[in-house]
Order: sequence, then structure tokens, then C-alpha cells
Amino acid sequence: MIEKIASSLVSTLSGIAYAPVAVVGLGYYSKQVGQPLDGFGVLIPRAEKIRTLGIIWNSSLFPGRAGEGHVAITGIVGGATDAGIIDESEDTIASIVQLDAEGVLDITGPPIASCVWKHPKALPQYNLGHGHAVQAIREGERATPGLFFTGNYLSGPSIGKCVEEGFATAASTLAYLQGGDPSRA
Repeated sequence: MIEKIASSLVSTLSGIAYAPVAVVGLGYYSKQVGQPLDGFGVLIPRAEKIRTLGIIWNSSLFPGRAGEGHVAITGIVGGATDAGIIDESEDTIASIVQLDAEGVLDITGPPIASCVWKHPKALPQYNLGHGHAVQAIREGERATPGLFFTGNYLSGPSIGKCVEEGFATAASTLAYLQGGDPSRA
């Protein structure tokens, strides 16, 4: 899509490496979960020898996400050190996250709902030279008025960084559309 507008950025953008992840949504009855789900969730260090990278407690973060007497959680598995997860079947991926969640959160019994999403290019890898790629992207924006990039590959994959990046891009775009200075000061 960018080739006709800023062809010099094609190789830069396509050269950004990404690690795959699978996201598993699981629903349980509240009584199945032995640990209180107070807070955001849990990140699981690889040293724990658990394949799931983290579990988000959706129903704690977003009241009403699960009905009364139910909980909703999301497990994330994969990443650069487990890229092969994306080649597994959805049932296998769901089973891996389900078993890991059972151990971490003292869950008993199978989930009452389950869904799997595979993302082959999910987590940008900030490999050697990534800073140069970001610099080239920003230079391409300055050289092409009206062209703006945003995403987890620019300033970080965390939700907070993506929100900040999105707001900055929206402000730059608005300034451009209103005839002002779109620079990201």
C-alpha cells in the first residue's frame, strides 16, 4: 500500500521482524477459580517453565465483561522463543493455555467458553538496527506531508505505549488537516 506514496519505506517496513502469538479467551464459573482475580493479570517468567506468557483478567478489568458468577480471562502464548505455537491446532493451543491457567490460578474443571486467535506477526522485535528503521520511518513521514504511521513497532508494544503513540499520531494528523505543524514535538 505504501509503495506508491513512499517507495523508500517499503523495505524498511517489511524488514521489521515480528514474533507470533496466539491469544486464548477462556470463560469459567467464578466458583471454578481458586485465586482472587484482583488486578490486571499476571506475567509469567520463562524461568517458571510455563508456556503461557501471561494471563489477563478481563472480567476484573472490565466489569460486565462476564455475567454474574462468571469470569473471563485471556492467555497469551508464543513469542520469539516459542514461535512454533502458531503452527499448532487451535484445540492444542487452547489446551496449553487452559492447563497453564489451571495451575497458576487454581482453576478446576474445563472452561465453559473458549476461543483462539492466531497472530503470525504480533510482537515487533526490537533487534539491532531497529532504531534506524524508526528513524527512517519518521524521516519518510516528514518527507511526505499527510503520511502518518502508528503502531507497536515504533515506541513499544505495551498498551500504554500504543495508546500514547495513537494519541500523538491523531494530534499530528489533526494539526496537518487544520493546516498547522504536524511534527511530533
